[in-house]
Amino acid sequence: MEQVKEKTEVKHDPALTKDTWWHSFNAERVDADYTATSDLEELPSEVQVALGLFVCDFKGLGEEDVNWNVTRISKDGRTRLNGPKLLNGGQRSGKKGCGEDALWAVPKDPKNKKNIVVAKGSAEFCYLEIIYLIDAGLCPCRRCCKSFIALAERTRSIIVVRPMVDYELISKNRTELARDQTFLLLFRPGVNTFLVCHTAANEAPASPLPRDLTVHPTKAWCTCTSATCGLAFTARFSHENVKALRVKKSKHGGLVVEATCPHCHMTGEMTVVAQGIGAFPPSTVDIYH
Repeated sequence: MEQVKEKTEVKHDPALTKDTWWHSFNAERVDADYTATSDLEELPSEVQVALGLFVCDFKGLGEEDVNWNVTRISKDGRTRLNGPKLLNGGQRSGKKGCGEDALWAVPKDPKNKKNIVVAKGSAEFCYLEIIYLIDAGLCPCRRCCKSFIALAERTRSIIVVRPMVDYELISKNRTELARDQTFLLLFRPGVNTFLVCHTAANEAPASPLPRDLTVHPTKAWCTCTSATCGLAFTARFSHENVKALRVKKSKHGGLVVEATCPHCHMTGEMTVVAQGIGAFPPSTVDIYH
């Protein structure tokens, strides 16, 4: 159930994206790198709140079109500021160009494309330090994701994209995404990669980079330090404060936690893995205090 709308003060700058084309945010036309997780708890807490309050709105969107329903939400994720606003690109993304180009802005005079920018979707991104929630037809390509990374930096805002269909991240074939699962792209200011969060195992993206595992509030990816064991397991903490108390720096500079291995039952300082790919290990140890 959506929370009652309250008066929320937001910073507004009408010139924030003035005279920009979509490719202005990625002049080199390079692809963005990404990480991936299947654990919703790895998302920022304010994003978790927003996802719980604002369900997907795919009204008016096409499964083969580049179009967005944009909803602007307060930075704590609790209040709808306005939207959804339907933005149409009018074409499918492809090698020769991206539908986001037409969605973002159009030329006033076709003979003078470089100098005259008429705002379209760009007019909707003039608020600072909020959450932009975008429900989309097609998932943006990695080249457009690079623009999203720069746009998050420009607006100092979190941007969440929830597409209906993927055609690049999971495979090169069109993949309709399960409506009863979560599949989203997360862009944050100051972070030069984006995060794909998927709850369906078969919707895992194909080639993510290792992600920072230490940001999980209540889990640590551990490795048993016994030379004859080496089991990878998950330490689960009863609260984030318990994790902050129990995970410490070793004398060698890495992270460790005092725990008992669930396989060999050795107790001691277990190595905390800082980066990795995939879900946390299935073997678990619960740490309550």
